[in-house]
Amino acid sequence: MKIRNLLLSLALAGSLSAAGAAHPFKASAAAAPPAPAQDARTFTHEGAGVTFELPAGWEAEPDGEQLTVAPAGGGVSLVFWVPEEEDFDAASKALGEELAKQIQDLKFDGEPKSDKHNGMDHASVSGSGKVGGKEILFSADILEAKRTLIILSFGSAEGIQKHAAAFSSLVKSIKRVG
Repeated sequence: MKIRNLLLSLALAGSLSAAGAAHPFKASAAAAPPAPAQDARTFTHEGAGVTFELPAGWEAEPDGEQLTVAPAGGGVSLVFWVPEEEDFDAASKALGEELAKQIQDLKFDGEPKSDKHNGMDHASVSGSGKVGGKEILFSADILEAKRTLIILSFGSAEGIQKHAAAFSSLVKSIKRVG
């Protein structure tokens, strides 16, 4: 899967460093690959049924069914996609299996949590592990919009803390289209 290649390339490039700080992924949600940007900062995916605002200084790189969003200079990345599984529960299971394959020494911060995000059903889990020998923190979220959406957020503890405000702003902006 492309996520593995992205995680490995970030780890091998040295953008992920040892994780030792508290996990700052508190509020998160899922989105999907975007349609072309309507303006320089707003992304919409009609098929998935979401829109979100890209923070200033962040870049978006579409790759097939995935969209990777990150600040210039790295430190943290968010990967958005619509899974093949259309059912919320099936997508949850598939995501768990994928995380177990891609992240070594996988540790969860606790049980998955369920709530609502801007009126949409939302489930999330966070934790830590290693990719390419480098420590990472991650958050995996599933959001029930027009279709089931997944977002995987990951990075070094330092990168996550540095970009926490912009991350939070992006997450809060994720909304169902019309």
